[in-house]
Amino acid sequence: MTSDVPTTYEDQGGSYLVSPDWTLIAWTAVGLVAVVVVLVAGAVTAAKGHRRILLWGLLLAGLPWLHGARLPAQPGSRWARRRARR
Repeated sequence: MTSDVPTTYEDQGGSYLVSPDWTLIAWTAVGLVAVVVVLVAGAVTAAKGHRRILLWGLLLAGLPWLHGARLPAQPGSRWARRRARR
């Protein structure tokens, strides 16, 4: 007993390569951008010499790094020395 009802996605004429799940792709892209932003903020926080904020960021998923990157640099930090050369 055969039926004429398509049973798989390929039977319906589609292909997984042609019709991706755009929602998954969009959320993956948003997540990757968020991770990159937080990691860059962590690098800036470290360069500015905010060690306590850097450690708190390790414990709290990097969120304090967003604040630390906005603070002025500590005297003698890499960031302050580089800005003084300009």
